[in-house]
Amino acid sequence: MTNGIIINVELQTEHTGAKSKRDSIARQVSRYAQMANKRMQRLEDNNLQMVGAFKEWERQGKPHYSVKGKDYNELQSEFWKIKKVLDDTTSTVRGANYYLRNMASQMGFKNMSLSEIKENVVGYWKVFSRVQQYLSTVENEGYNIGSPRIQEMITNYVTTSKRDLNNVEDLNNALSSVLQEVGEYAQMPEEMLVGAKVWYEVW
Repeated sequence: MTNGIIINVELQTEHTGAKSKRDSIARQVSRYAQMANKRMQRLEDNNLQMVGAFKEWERQGKPHYSVKGKDYNELQSEFWKIKKVLDDTTSTVRGANYYLRNMASQMGFKNMSLSEIKENVVGYWKVFSRVQQYLSTVENEGYNIGSPRIQEMITNYVTTSKRDLNNVEDLNNALSSVLQEVGEYAQMPEEMLVGAKVWYEVW
């Protein structure tokens, strides 16, 4: 798939005068700002807050992009913020849905509707995040497992157990199982595995 929008890396300026230069860039940035604001609203309306473009927008503080009151340098800064969002393939609803369907296939979620995929993808990353949280507490003791391996464990759980990850009970079961596998993989002592149970009691 192509990027969400193809735009020139360098903003084009039509004049050399300071005011004209600012106005030239403002017109371009204003057009992209309107596009970005509409796309983020559409993602939110379609419950697609878990995709990359929306996450980037959240990281920026969920701004309403605008050129109002901005000087030339501020417009340049606004442009690059907007570009980060618009150049993500998930900035459109179509692109976001394609991304989620592809991700669901890789995660082992089969024959699901789009709404079910959204719920399960969120659950998947909840489990992943909790495992990472636990590992951060034992990292100083030499227990460190890479993200790809953790993701593989979660995918294997989903595939073999044939469970969804869209309710608390299944999320807790998945986290318990994955933490157990993580402990065995890292050869953690039994007391550490017992202590890990507190991590999958609350969501």
